[in-house]
Amino acid sequence: MKAIGMAGFAVALALATGCGVREKKVVEPSRTEKDIAIWVNGAGITRNDIQWETARLMASMPKTETTDEMQLWVRGFQQAVDNLVVRQLIRSEMAQNPMEISAEEMEGAKKEIEASFGGQQTLGALASSSMVALDTLEESIRMDLFKNRQLADQLARALEEVDEEAARSYYVSHPEEFRTPAGRTASHILIRCRAEASPEECEQARQQAEQVRQRLVEGADFREMAAEYSACLSRHSGGDLGYVRPGLEDPEFEKAVYGQALGEVGPVVRTKVGFHVIQATGEQEAKETSFDESKGWILARLKTSVRRKLAAAYILALREKATIRLAGDLEKAVEASREEVR
Repeated sequence: MKAIGMAGFAVALALATGCGVREKKVVEPSRTEKDIAIWVNGAGITRNDIQWETARLMASMPKTETTDEMQLWVRGFQQAVDNLVVRQLIRSEMAQNPMEISAEEMEGAKKEIEASFGGQQTLGALASSSMVALDTLEESIRMDLFKNRQLADQLARALEEVDEEAARSYYVSHPEEFRTPAGRTASHILIRCRAEASPEECEQARQQAEQVRQRLVEGADFREMAAEYSACLSRHSGGDLGYVRPGLEDPEFEKAVYGQALGEVGPVVRTKVGFHVIQATGEQEAKETSFDESKGWILARLKTSVRRKLAAAYILALREKATIRLAGDLEKAVEASREEVR
């Protein structure tokens, strides 16, 4: 996007579209020209497109009691605009460089995504939980396959340099990543209490957490309860958090993990994100992972880094050759905000 101050741009869009910070209503994107907020290579992104994507992103953003709601909205807005512009850039590229993506490729990519979530959810369920239409998610998969094929030759050359020597160099220069202090493993169930929630809503959340704990004490399966009730992504693995490194978690949460008897379901704990039902599941001794034990993980990480850098360079190249401009009320509002800054 051309040089636009994104914070000012965000505020201008709020004024131009009436998208308030506390706005909860989301409407289906319209497609009339007067609603266009951004043109990307002749294709329009509407104000409602941006509102919808911003609301979707904000729904998944972590919120605490100290969250600044306006800053949260600006961050969500910035990511929403970036997502929509990038999608349109790739659409334009696909139109100029037609490429057949086979049904087998699509099916393989879908299975990989499902597997990355533990194989517990179908693609449709994952789309629903992310507030994304299934056809939109499938389009994103097709775009990724297209992008990967465009980058195939560059990627092959770059990956040739990700060898044992590169892995050993990483291991030597990041020793802290391969040393684990003694600690505990734990599972939890989170009943979220949003930053903007009223005292009554938080009390309801606390009562729900107490009810969940009581059912666990009476013998309910922790993994099943986590999958059904937890607002944390760990619900996909039955609430399992794995190793809880000392000094990194909320003090009250850490106190519970390290103060409870192993295997017991402790009292409900309140943190900034809500109410937790916690079970300390095991002890882990201090250890240092050898290079041979770590090599596979390091190579995978370095390869992921290479792919991300190439993808970022690819998107940057598309931006630089694209025509991206603001339109309508948004263009006027941004110009007005620039004048005020001057």
